[in-house]
Amino acid sequence: MIYTVTLHPAMDKLVFVNGFVPGGLNRTDKVVFRAGGKGINVSREVRRMGGKTTAMGFISGATGKKIARMLLEKGVPCDFIEVPGETRTNCKIIDRKTGQCTEINEFSPRLSASDLEEMEKKIRTNVKPGDVVVFSGSAPVDTPKDVYRKWIGLARDQGALTVLDADGELLLEGVEGHPTVVKPNRKELGVLLGKSVDIVTDDVIRSVRAFLTDDMRMIFLTLGPQGAVLVERDNVIFTPAPDVNVVSTVGAGDAMAAAIAVGLSNGYPASEIMNMAVEAAGRTISEDQDM
Repeated sequence: MIYTVTLHPAMDKLVFVNGFVPGGLNRTDKVVFRAGGKGINVSREVRRMGGKTTAMGFISGATGKKIARMLLEKGVPCDFIEVPGETRTNCKIIDRKTGQCTEINEFSPRLSASDLEEMEKKIRTNVKPGDVVVFSGSAPVDTPKDVYRKWIGLARDQGALTVLDADGELLLEGVEGHPTVVKPNRKELGVLLGKSVDIVTDDVIRSVRAFLTDDMRMIFLTLGPQGAVLVERDNVIFTPAPDVNVVSTVGAGDAMAAAIAVGLSNGYPASEIMNMAVEAAGRTISEDQDM
């Protein structure tokens, strides 16, 4: 089983335009409403790849209930915790001409200490040896920055493998929990190393390797148009970006995280996980997204 945990879910409103003009009049080509949040995106892709998954996280109000219904209608099981307030709606303006996405994100309801404790209980109760748990995305205001570190430890105590895909302090604290795989993009890699990274050099690889432990097996670097690099203690794999027509880059990183989780769940070698991740990202960025 692959569990995903989303602290910061959303209803994504995907607005497609042909040539976005900032400050000008833009007419929509297509509008799609889709259950969003990084963990939810991962669960959706795992299901698409034939994996067994459950999306966990926090939902609020009518929008949260609609997200749960949308996922269930598409065959994605979910086990959400309801909290007061209203789940946010995020607008993503996707320019078909350039493939660029402009995002306008709302705030999420705050999570109380008792809300977080309830999620800890779910992890202890549901997660079994051999499962994979994906912790990804940002967190509502005032959420403790060590939340992923604590939950990674809980999942590991249950015998599960873990994937971390986060930024800022959530990432810096999270790696201290020694997740099985960390998946930073270029910006997040800069946070991890404490300096900006323009290209992945041998020195960068050595710095990345310093984070690896017996528990943390891989660091999977996603570099957008420059491809991806998977770093293990005694192995480095580079793969160029897929040669596809880019419709939108929304969800590409989450598709890669899903492939990583599926690969871990099936015990695949690093080379197979890399191939799956790049293929999943290529499929995601080259097609319209309608869920």
